[in-house]
Amino acid sequence: MTSLSRFKIAGMNQHYRRFSFDYFLESQVRAGFKSLELWCGAPHFHIDAESFESCEMMRKKALDCGLDIVSVTIPSFQRPYQCAAQIGSPFERSFKYFANGIRATAEFGCSLMTLNSGWGLRTEHPEEAWKRS
Repeated sequence: MTSLSRFKIAGMNQHYRRFSFDYFLESQVRAGFKSLELWCGAPHFHIDAESFESCEMMRKKALDCGLDIVSVTIPSFQRPYQCAAQIGSPFERSFKYFANGIRATAEFGCSLMTLNSGWGLRTEHPEEAWKRS
C-alpha cells in the first residue's frame, strides 16, 4: 500500500480565512506542502460577477515560497451565485461570476477550477436542477 505524502495533497487557504495570505503561505511551507488549492474568498481574494483581483501578486508570493497553485476553488454556495441558477437575472450574474472564475484560474496558471454543482428549488423537480447543473 502506498502512503499519502504532502507532495500529493494541496493545502487550502479556506481554513485560514481569519489569517493573512502571507501567514497561510508560511504555514504551508512549515507543514511541508508543495501544492496549494486557492479558495477565492475574503480576505485573500475578491471575485464577483463584475471583476476579480489581480492574480499576479498572489501567484508570485506562492512561487517565491516554493509553492505551486494547482487548483482554484470558486465559492459556489454563496448567494447570489450558483451553477444551477434559473434563467433570467440570477443566471446572468452567475454566468458572469463563473466566467470570471475561469479567467482567474487561467491567470493563476492552473488547469483545474473546482466548484459546487448548485441546487434547485424545493418546489421544482430535481431533474430540472440537475440539467442546469
